[in-house]
Parts: sequence; C-alpha cells; structure tokens
Amino acid sequence: MNNHTKLKWNELKLSYQPSDFSFTTTEELNGSNGIIGQESAQDALELGLKVNAKGYNIYICGECGVGKQSSIMRILKQQAHNRNTPQDICYVYNFINPEAPRLILLRPGDGKKLKQDMDEFIQFIINELPLKLESTEANKKRQTILDELDSEKEKLLMELSETAEAVDILVKPTKEGIGFAPLGANGDIISKEEYSNLSKKQKAVLDNHLSELYTLADEIIERVTAKEKVCLQELDDLDKEICLNEIGWAFKRLKEKYQMYTKIVVHLDEVCEDILEHLSLFAADSEQNNKEMKQMFPWASVNELQRLVKKYRVNLIVDHTETKGAPIVTDNQLENYNLSGKVLLDSELNMLHSDFTNIRPGLFHKANGGYLVLRVQSILENFGDWLAIKKMLKTGYIYVENPEDMNLATVSAVRPEPLEADIKIILLGNYDFYQPLYEHDEDFRKLFKIRINFDDQIDNSKDHVNNLAKAIKQICDEEDLPHVSLNGIIKITEYGNRIAQNPKKLPANIGTLLDLVREASIYSKDIIDEKCIGMAIKQRQNFKLNLESKIDEKIMDNVYLIDTEGEKVGQVNGLAVYSIDEFMFGRPVKITATTYKGKLGIIDIEKESGLGGDIHTKGIQIITGFLGHHFAQDMPLSLNCNICFEQSYSGIDGDSASSVELYAILSSLSQVPIKQGIAATGSVNQYGQIQPIGGVNEKIEGFFKICKERGLRGDEGVIIPIQNKKELILEDEIVDAVKMQLFHIYAVTTIQEGMEIITGHSYEEIERRVREKLMKFNTQRDLK
Repeated sequence: MNNHTKLKWNELKLSYQPSDFSFTTTEELNGSNGIIGQESAQDALELGLKVNAKGYNIYICGECGVGKQSSIMRILKQQAHNRNTPQDICYVYNFINPEAPRLILLRPGDGKKLKQDMDEFIQFIINELPLKLESTEANKKRQTILDELDSEKEKLLMELSETAEAVDILVKPTKEGIGFAPLGANGDIISKEEYSNLSKKQKAVLDNHLSELYTLADEIIERVTAKEKVCLQELDDLDKEICLNEIGWAFKRLKEKYQMYTKIVVHLDEVCEDILEHLSLFAADSEQNNKEMKQMFPWASVNELQRLVKKYRVNLIVDHTETKGAPIVTDNQLENYNLSGKVLLDSELNMLHSDFTNIRPGLFHKANGGYLVLRVQSILENFGDWLAIKKMLKTGYIYVENPEDMNLATVSAVRPEPLEADIKIILLGNYDFYQPLYEHDEDFRKLFKIRINFDDQIDNSKDHVNNLAKAIKQICDEEDLPHVSLNGIIKITEYGNRIAQNPKKLPANIGTLLDLVREASIYSKDIIDEKCIGMAIKQRQNFKLNLESKIDEKIMDNVYLIDTEGEKVGQVNGLAVYSIDEFMFGRPVKITATTYKGKLGIIDIEKESGLGGDIHTKGIQIITGFLGHHFAQDMPLSLNCNICFEQSYSGIDGDSASSVELYAILSSLSQVPIKQGIAATGSVNQYGQIQPIGGVNEKIEGFFKICKERGLRGDEGVIIPIQNKKELILEDEIVDAVKMQLFHIYAVTTIQEGMEIITGHSYEEIERRVREKLMKFNTQRDLK
C-alpha cells in the first residue's frame, strides 16, 4: 500500500482562521450592499452600455441571484445620471387626418405644462365663451343687424306693393314666395269668372302687368336673399369677433409660450379655426338641444360640445418632469403596461370606437431615451412581446398596438404617429435560453451582439469574505439584527464553500448566506456566533436529515445490505448522492460483480432492466476497454461478467462509480476479497486513471455516518480521486476522527493504487490472478 495516498487531517478542510482578518464582529465594519465578485462582468457591462451602434443590445447570462439585477441597476444608474433626460411624449388630435393622431415631443416638464394649459383653456371656453356670445351687448349688435335686414325687406316689399297698386294689383305673400291678385273696379280681387269675362286686350294688359311684377318680385327676392346672406355673415363675423376678442389673448399667450415648438403653434391655429367653425355649439340653445337628446338617448354619454372640446385636449403619455437623466425601466411593470402601448376602446350606442385620448404608453415609450431591462423567461412566455421587441429594434420606431391588430372591429380606429426609438435593451437570462435563440433566431444574433456572463461562483478570497461581512453588517443595521462574530462569518463562509462544493469558491448568490444570518438571529439577541450559525444550518437540513434517517434505519436494520467490516469477493461499497430540491446527501450502495466463462462480455444489469442511463452505459464500455487493454493483448477477452447496483430500484446514471465497478470485477476475477470497511468513488478511463466526481464531501460524510453509528474500529475509510482533494470541506467530526486515526481518506490517481488500498494486496499479485483466470476462460473456450 502506498502510504502517501492517505490524507492528513489538516488536508480535509481548508478554512480561514480568525487571525486572517482584522475585525472581531461585523459591528466594526462599514455596511455595504455592493456586488461581491463579478468584476469582469461589470466592466464588460459598463463598456457595452457605451456602444450606441445599432444592434448592440445586451444579453446577460447568469443564474438567478448571482447579482445580475443589482449590478445592472447600479451601473445603469451611473450611466443614466450622465445622459440627457428624454423628451415628454404627447399625442394631439389631427384635424387633417383624425385617424392618425399627431405626435408631439417636448422638453422634460413641458408636456405636463401644455396639458394643464389646454385643460384650463378648454374649461375657459366651455364656461366663458357661451356667456360672451349671449351677452346683452352681443344680442344688441345681433338685433341691430337683424333690424337692418327687416328694414331692407320692408323697403323692398313696399316698393313692390306701390308698383303693383299703380296697376290695380294686390301683393299677396305666400309660402312659396310672393303672389299677386288683380283688383276689380270695386277694389276687390277679381274672380276667375270675372277674369274670363275680360276682353283679350284687358287680359293682355293684365298679363303684361303680372309678368312685370313677377320679374320685379324675383329681383326683390334675390336682393332679400343676398341681404340675408350678408346678414348671416355679419352675425357669423360678430360671433367670431366676440370669440376672438374673448380667446385671442389666450391663443396669443399659448403661442408665445410654446413658440419653439412648430407643431404646437400649428396645432393651436387649427384649434382656433375649429372653434370658429363650431361656434354654434357654444350657444345656449345648443345646450338645450343636448338636454333633449339626453332625454331621448340616455345612454349617449357625451354631448356635442364635450365631443368638440375633447379634440383640443393633450394626451400626455410619458411625463419626465421628475426624471433625472435617462430612464431605467424594468419588466416589473409588465403587469400594468405592455411593451408597445395600446389604444383603449370606448363603447357608445353599442359601437366600439376610439380616439387619440385613448392612447396608452408601453414600456418602450417609458424607456425611450434610456434603458429597458427585461427577463427573457417572462418575454418568451408571451411570444408577442418577443416579436414586438424585434420589430422595434429592426424598424427603429415604436408603433402603438391598434385594436385592429387584435382583430377587433371598430367604428373608428386610430393609428398614432410612430415614435423614433432610442432604447438600449438588456435581456436577463441563462445559457439555456441564449443558445437556442442564438442558433435558431437570426434576428437575435443581429440585434443582441453583446453577451455578458455572470458567474454562479466567486473566489473565496479574503477581500470577498470581507465584502460578505460588510453585506451582513448592512442587513444587521437595516433589519435590527444582532451582529455576527468573526467565527460566525468563517462558519458562514464554510457553508458557502459547501454550497459551491469547493473550498476556494463561494456562491455568487449571497442571498442564501444573508438568509442564514436572518435565520440564526433567533438563537441570540446579543451576538450571532458560530454556534448560532450551526444551529441555523442544522435547522435548514432537518428535511434532509429526515430523509437520511429513513435510509439509515434500513441500513442499520439490514434491510439494505451494507457491510462495513470483513472482506468479500466481488462486493464493494460504492457511494451515491441523493439530490432532493436544494439538498444533497450521500450514502453507500453495494455494487457486486460476478464473472464466469463465456463470451458475452460485461452485462450491465441496470441497463438490461431499463434503469441504466447513457453515461452509466458509457462507463461500462470504458471498463471493457480497460480489461481489453490490460489483459487481452495476447489473447481474446473471453468472459461473462454481470455488474449490479444491489437493492437499487430507480434510475442510475453517471460514471462516478465506474472505478468501483472495476474494483468489483477485478476482485471477482482474482478472487481477492475487498475490505468492506472501505468505500470508494471515482470515474476511470480506459488506461486506469482515476477521474474526479461530484458530491465528494456528501459521499464521504454519508459513509462515515454509517460507520460511526456501528462504531468506529479504526480501519474504515473512503477512496476518492486525487483531483477531488482540493474540494474537501468535511464536517469537523470527520476531521477529528481522521486526526485520531479512527477514519481514513485515501486520494488515488490510478485503479492500481485503489485496488491495493481496498484489498490490502499488491496490484502485481491481483493482476497475475486476473490474467490466469482469463487465460483459463479462454483455454476452456478453445477446447470447446
């Protein structure tokens, strides 16, 4: 046996000492909520944010809780602070094309002012304009115009009457216009009989007079009609004059205030023209008509005046009054907003319709001019969101979602003017999302050219431990928790090493370590020391311990046949790891091998029964390769071998037991027994080199626990790959047992070393016996 393979007690747990640090409790430190580690990812993110070229959006890879979100938000805030605040976004009515609302962009804060100014203006014209139009002075002016019209009408009718009377004809107004009736000698209107009794000459004279009078009447009617038009124009001009006198100053003030915005000045001119065209709606009788309509159609919610002034409103969809620098928007708001915005629908008279006031912003609008942080999973759960992102990035414009896009028929649909996009998209996801997107979506490769990786582990350096202690100090202060002692910090670090399964690493997700402090705080009101941390860890593991105890009970009751003393041929204790949720624990499993003459080779019972996975099957083939390489250079490899994980009734995969299976086969062939007090783990290659495996600490602890419960005799131990030596973070009781020579850990590099340890025989002797057995199998086959 090579004694140099046995590990010393101080090699089993690499841990910091209190002398490595300059503080005794976290109370002495300054708190910090900064990110620990991830320096390269943060540097890459800072550089990526500075690239403004098209397509340089960012995909950030990393598991949840490794500091992605907090790192991004911190860096984004720094970048955003140095950028200009984007413009406010408004939509107004388009008087030329109402279905295409106009987009107006204003300096931060001006959008809110414009909306307030227009709301005040609308309220003013609703309340004040009707009063001015119906004032005594205005009515006097109207009456003067109407009196002049009536006077002119009377004058013209008088002229016609005098002309008619001169030829004994009476002017007789009718519904159709002006009529005439000839008079007799007695001054009465002649009858038809009297007219028929007139001579031809008299009839000719009368007809001539009537013809002249009708011609004169037509001329008078034309003059009256012309005068009425003039009168109506004068009345209209009067109303406009009153209106302009009343609202002109308001328009002048607004145009002066917003003179730097050409679109607003044009819009105000159009508003003014529209008011002048619809002055009749501001009259008192218009309000009366609205009341009558309301009585007839009570479900009609908006009267004509309200419908008119609604066109003058400003729909401010993004207000940056309080924004400092570039906006930072996350998908936490997706519950209330979609990405592209939308147009709401109103129902009136059982018909759907919409207008510019129903435009609602999306996250694109809110993030424009800044940054939008989205989780890939939430985006891909609604594929329409992914299509919207690609459309916005490819076209460079933000298009508001229209009801027609959702196949909803409306009386009036609106398509708002699109907004030019200026957004840096940052996607948060993991590699499982990234790879299929990169491989199968050509647009993704063009639109997200920057990929940044956040590691799920960080170095277990002194600086990082100090930073972890500062983060713990921060939550202790914020949440009024007891402070943590230095030994408590070291215990937390060791727990982090176990999570990372590497004493040189810590989990990048320090949230679980901070939670451990919170959980440990219930055990002390003064200081959280290593005992409190230990109790919190034990409490976390209660669920795991319950599962372990059930397996241990079956082992101790010999339901599961696990031997930990004596020697047996072809039987070896392998080590399995059970994973349930976030918990892992190891326990031994008996692996057996039987060999006999034949030519079927190695038969994997697990595979034959449908329980073996592909990687386990690969391990079996590697074992076959080892046997062929070492023992079949001069003769065919002729044997039958059955290999089995005893009392295993669920799926088995992985190759971490392939060296153990080979130990069992070599024992069966050589008839050299294996020590049952030594368990083993490790993968093997075709040349007999031992390769590293996962869960090494859990496997050692699992076998130690069984041996401890049966009583340690001093010859028990575990064989592990030498590469796993650097990952050892074993529990203190195992370290103490090794120190007292009650338990042993062997680190091996080859199958030969492992066989010598697990059997106590030299490998030369084992190899000779195996070769003799295989030659015997081969000779017996040749004789047949």
